[in-house]
Amino acid sequence: MNRILVIHRGSLGDFLLLLPTLHALKDRLAGVRVEILGRLEIAGLACPGVADSIASVERAEFVPIFEQDVGLSEARTSYFSSFDAVLAYVLDPNRTLERNLLRLGIGNVIVRPPFPPAATRIHVSEYLLDTIAPLFRDADKRQPMEKRPPRFLAFNEDEMRWAESFLRLKSPRSLFAKEGIERPARSMKRPSRDSVSANLFAGATRKESEKIVRTNSHLQNPTPTRQLRDSPTEGMLPEGGPVIAIHPGSGNEKKCWPVERYEALARRVLGDINCSLLLVLGPADERLTERTTNLGRELNATIAQSLSLRRLAAVLSKCAAYVGNDSGISHMAAAAGTPTLAIFGPTDSTVWAPKGENAWIVRSDIECSPCEREKMRQCVERKCLTAIDVNEVTEAVKRLLRTP
Repeated sequence: MNRILVIHRGSLGDFLLLLPTLHALKDRLAGVRVEILGRLEIAGLACPGVADSIASVERAEFVPIFEQDVGLSEARTSYFSSFDAVLAYVLDPNRTLERNLLRLGIGNVIVRPPFPPAATRIHVSEYLLDTIAPLFRDADKRQPMEKRPPRFLAFNEDEMRWAESFLRLKSPRSLFAKEGIERPARSMKRPSRDSVSANLFAGATRKESEKIVRTNSHLQNPTPTRQLRDSPTEGMLPEGGPVIAIHPGSGNEKKCWPVERYEALARRVLGDINCSLLLVLGPADERLTERTTNLGRELNATIAQSLSLRRLAAVLSKCAAYVGNDSGISHMAAAAGTPTLAIFGPTDSTVWAPKGENAWIVRSDIECSPCEREKMRQCVERKCLTAIDVNEVTEAVKRLLRTP
């Protein structure tokens, strides 16, 4: 098998959970070339890395193949028939796409929803990995998957230099110089992927520990907030100390830890840890712009806004830690290899937690969490999120920074 087309039209977070599957294709099928037909900026996160090329799923000649039975035009036939297999992760209830692909004479066609049935409670990445089993011979299926890479995203040298210049990273000083806390003499062992993180959070109360699961002082400064735009010469972070990124937003406000708690977290982190702050705003976070700008001005933090996805990912890869909600940017931080703490409330972390070498989640033990989408939409109190206090998250960040 020489060429595989992967079709994915989903959101940022959904696509990033496909990366382990793309890695598996590259690991198991030596020399295979993978092209992604998807949303260009999102799909571009996989190239370079696990994709050899990308194409826009919104191109006019591709749209009809998803919506109606189409004729075998020369352009469609030439494009799709050049692949030995097509993996399409789309909702196709009437099998329209599947029929069209089969009519094009492609030998291996796999069309699946981009996420598992709600009742299964299997992690999305595991579900997606299972979908590619038919492409492997029986002997290959029995081989264990390659060790998960420390990061699922790859960057070229120019991107990494840009990110380093962007952040002006220097050799980190003691992370806890302001607090007088020393690193543990012995490295803490990381727990298994699905276990309660008793080792990472040693010293936390039982109730606190059960909320943190592995898935894999006020500054008076009148300096105006620096807005980081898509240029390495603007809005540089101050030198010294590690950079901790905080993203208070999400595409769905119902999934967001209260913004006032993020503000308190930012103040606590600066008061307790010798660090610089990077406040992240995504394209869906317009409602948070004013508050985040005011917070950045108060704390002399930097706001990362309007960066391309690849540049934001490269910048996050250079951060010592990241804190955010269940959001696409949290998935991106984890995939970039950044120690990531994702705060979960109404959504199911068993299914949607970020995947990465050092990705962790914080959740409450409220009985009604996780909940169904309609209940989440109607919920006003959001107890599953308000039950998580600033102290818990601050201590989790400190322990995350201690973890090698």
